[in-house]
Amino acid sequence: MKGRHSCWLAPAAFLLDRFTKLLACRLLTPGRHIEAIPGLFRFTLARNTGAAFSMLAGRQTLLLCITGLAIAGMILFQVFKGGKEPPLFQAALWLLIGGAAGNFLDRFVYGSVVDFIETIFIRFPIFNVADVCITVSFGLIVLSMLLQEKERKKYA
Repeated sequence: MKGRHSCWLAPAAFLLDRFTKLLACRLLTPGRHIEAIPGLFRFTLARNTGAAFSMLAGRQTLLLCITGLAIAGMILFQVFKGGKEPPLFQAALWLLIGGAAGNFLDRFVYGSVVDFIETIFIRFPIFNVADVCITVSFGLIVLSMLLQEKERKKYA
């Protein structure tokens, strides 16, 4: 299997997301906050029936289909073509798969995604570990592409 060296990132991201969501559901109650880092972060239990920033809220079947197809496509890419990509790109894609799978499972089982990390210093939607993995993975993909371009120009 190509792209295998970083495939552990997908289950690691998925399991960390599951663990933190289960912990949040056990320790938090709706409407109450637990201050994590005063002035920066707190934990607040919330449910999101949409995608990022609540887009497509309430369209669970559509979101499940899109996410399921995206996860399957990324896994197939990694298995058959991923080995040709730079290691940073491969790692980012595995991290993205793990995060997407975490939110997919929530949507499939509960009909909504469990969110619990709230920023205090800026107004931003409440999010979860899967969202962090997805966001970081996009940043790593962009970085990988920039590094590839720099490398191409170096030898052009």
